[in-house]
Amino acid sequence: MSEIPYGFAKPLAIQIRNLVRQQGQTGGGFNKNLENRRVAIALTPSGGIPARSTTTPGTATITLCKIDGTNGIVTTSVQETGYNLDCTAIPQDCYVTIEREYISGVWIVNPPPISDLRLDGSNLQYKRGCTWTTWTTGTDCPSP
Repeated sequence: MSEIPYGFAKPLAIQIRNLVRQQGQTGGGFNKNLENRRVAIALTPSGGIPARSTTTPGTATITLCKIDGTNGIVTTSVQETGYNLDCTAIPQDCYVTIEREYISGVWIVNPPPISDLRLDGSNLQYKRGCTWTTWTTGTDCPSP
């Protein structure tokens, strides 16, 4: 009787192990290829990334970045197309996290959260990334 049940279990396990090891070698480390990572940091372009329109994501060319322990955030020469699935635009010159979608391999841009609110005169504004945006403008109350 054979020690390998069904004749394929051990070779299949070896193939899976090798694939997992190979993925880790090409995608994870600090000095590895940024374009092979599953999660990365990117800089949004001048003009930002437009919002999704119905089912069509907004797209723009983003620049992949890395964090260097000595120099801080360093931009690279690697540029990719980023897809914005959010219903609001992502501001320009904003550092964002991106994730590679498993099936298609495209980069999905995570919009920065709204981190602050303020009243500027009669403008109600929110801060997303490093940019203040007027959400709505108030008016004076009518006289009685």
